[in-house]
Amino acid sequence: MPFIDIGAYNPTLILQSVRTIREVAGAGYDAPVVAVLILIFMYNPFKKQRIFFFVLGILFIGVMLSFSRSNYLILLLGLIFLYFLANQKSRKIKFILLLIGAATFMLFLLPAQIKTELLIKFENSFNEISTKSSNFSSWSLINDNWRGYENYRVKQEILGGNLKEQLIGFGIGARLPLNLTIELAGEIYSAIPTIHSGYFYLLYKDGIIGLVMLFISYASLIQIGLHLQNKANRDFLFVAVLILIIKGITIGGIFNVQAAVIFLAPIGGILSVCNVHNTLNTELKG
Repeated sequence: MPFIDIGAYNPTLILQSVRTIREVAGAGYDAPVVAVLILIFMYNPFKKQRIFFFVLGILFIGVMLSFSRSNYLILLLGLIFLYFLANQKSRKIKFILLLIGAATFMLFLLPAQIKTELLIKFENSFNEISTKSSNFSSWSLINDNWRGYENYRVKQEILGGNLKEQLIGFGIGARLPLNLTIELAGEIYSAIPTIHSGYFYLLYKDGIIGLVMLFISYASLIQIGLHLQNKANRDFLFVAVLILIIKGITIGGIFNVQAAVIFLAPIGGILSVCNVHNTLNTELKG
């Protein structure tokens, strides 16, 4: 029988700090964000409007209570992006305004401590990923801006490497030296195998060439999407690439486990259908 954390179902959890809530209930997942976008813009399997709004509301609450800045950003950009691709814009704008109003109302109801912590997190967003050396002048700053410190160390290693290392990286199995010893998740590290930023991770492992190949892959997916006849498939492919690009900044992007399950498998299916369709057209023309 799987372990069930009773704390995750404790309604008083919302009165705790943002860090405590995320540790108990999870740090935010991609599925609810993607599901909200799919329901509004791509596919609605519910014939009854009441069921649709109920499911949409549950998913939206899950996104909001994740307290994930990347989820908030992805949802906002996804709504804006898909709105411009939508056919019935007047109907879609009602959903967008409804979600924005609901988000404002939910944030207003949050305890003052959580609102303050969220504001601080948003204000510190750029510092957390910045490679400015002044952000790492003390242990406290390094801890607060850990993702930026990882990026900073990659930058230092790449700049200090030879031409070969700059072009093709230090290898898949290479660990990033931290130039310090620190406890992470209960273990002591002086070098780490993975990095939060998917771009700096790829830059360190596979160099500039690896990074260029990643963006060529994204550009190829967008090009394929432009030729897809099915609008739902086309929109999903565009949004998937947008999300992977955004998530690559802080939580791995295409190298994130969630991304592999939620995005890469459907993208593979879309590409397979696209290849079959092209093959059939070629045979018919032949």
